[in-house]
Amino acid sequence: MRGHRLLSSVLAGLLPFVLLATGCHDIVEYSMAGSYGVCIIRTSDMVLEECMDGFEGGRSICSLGNSRFLVASNAGVLYLVNSQDRVVEETYQIGAPFSAGYDCMTQVAAGQVYLVGGFGSLIEFNVSSGSVEDVFSAGPSPAAICPSLTEQRLYVADSYDRKIREVWTVDNQVYRELELESTVSSIMPVSWPPGYLAAVCSDSEELYIIEISEFEAVSIDLVDYASDIALLPDTSIYCVTHPAWSDENGRVTLGDGFGPEETSLTLGLSGHPRCVCTRPCGGVFYVASVMEDCTSSILEINGNLWGTVSSITIEGYAWDITTHANGEYLLVLTSN
Repeated sequence: MRGHRLLSSVLAGLLPFVLLATGCHDIVEYSMAGSYGVCIIRTSDMVLEECMDGFEGGRSICSLGNSRFLVASNAGVLYLVNSQDRVVEETYQIGAPFSAGYDCMTQVAAGQVYLVGGFGSLIEFNVSSGSVEDVFSAGPSPAAICPSLTEQRLYVADSYDRKIREVWTVDNQVYRELELESTVSSIMPVSWPPGYLAAVCSDSEELYIIEISEFEAVSIDLVDYASDIALLPDTSIYCVTHPAWSDENGRVTLGDGFGPEETSLTLGLSGHPRCVCTRPCGGVFYVASVMEDCTSSILEINGNLWGTVSSITIEGYAWDITTHANGEYLLVLTSN
């Protein structure tokens, strides 16, 4: 059945920082009139409800559930935001400023968040206590992270030595590593069939499928270098973004399955598609494509019919995108 085929045996340094909370007990209201920051889009009709300003240097965003989300800034600041009241509840200084850091963040368990910090560090943050639990290393230059769907594990892709490392979150130690031939730009767990990871690369036209039990990888050819990947829940349907920065426009690849019967389709899109996410249910991908006029096109793509359903244009350069409140909203982190 489409989207539910089993994989065919897959083709036989940094000290912890003292946490500083700024205005920890004062709710800070932000202007809704600005064009840059976090844009909150209603997914039912793709209408922009609000755009919250004030997240200078914002690089990644993470939904925590129905009414809260986090924004990480390259100033080493983490913002805890209440999306229902449209206010920043807490602001934390979690690390030193670093221009290349804080651009990847994921929740591995309720309230347990990991993010790439500055100077090659990884940071474990506890939302309930509002504190940094650990600052540690899992390779010289982590570029992408994702959680396991079944185990207390974190997978870290490194851009320097091209390795994927398995970190056990009980002690934040590396227990296994896998060396690849290309540099991973995005990595995600596969929910069906379970027990696999999917990773795309910034310097090769490959989609890696990694079997977790043996920690071995095979690759599938893509049409171009890639920046991001997302998979529909409980299926093997994926969407890969190809920004094609040197060309006038980029494209996305939609695929189903990873074995010999794998099928795929490439769609050309206006602008440069750089990030993608999925709705928890309903078979929908959301792609953020950066345009030449400093706007971003947010496209809704049907993951079953493989076509664009609707779109909306917002101001600014899209850094990150995620669904929120069980898919009721879409959060897009932008900057001018």
